[in-house]
Amino acid sequence: MYSLAIINLAIVLTLSVNAAPLDGLDATGVIASAASAATSLLDGIAGSATSAAGDAVSSIGSTVASLDDGLTGSIPSKRDGILDEASSILDGATSVLGGASSILDPASSILDPVTSILGGATSILGGGIPSVSVTGFAAEAVRTAA
Repeated sequence: MYSLAIINLAIVLTLSVNAAPLDGLDATGVIASAASAATSLLDGIAGSATSAAGDAVSSIGSTVASLDDGLTGSIPSKRDGILDEASSILDGATSVLGGASSILDPASSILDPVTSILGGATSILGGGIPSVSVTGFAAEAVRTAA
């Protein structure tokens, strides 16, 4: 899913560069497109992590409710079974939250090349826009996505 988002980012950058005439490249538009694609990618990653964390909290909440119901007028073996189940669900929630963390960690490694590409676009703006730089910019976007 995330590799598809990276490929989409490269396509946006490449199309932005290829759509502009070489002598009047709108580098500001290229930068805005890249920033928008990067923001969408991060929103997707954060949404996935938030959803996973929300599921874990919901699961813990329902377990606490069933624990509460099971413990009123309980038999010790029933209580032990409920506590074992709660422990198992909490372990699962910890695993889900660890998974969310592992989803968020790659976000920084995805953003580093995007930042590098945007820095290159800024330097193109400052030093003229030779066609070689435009080609190199598109190649960098595709290489980053790969």
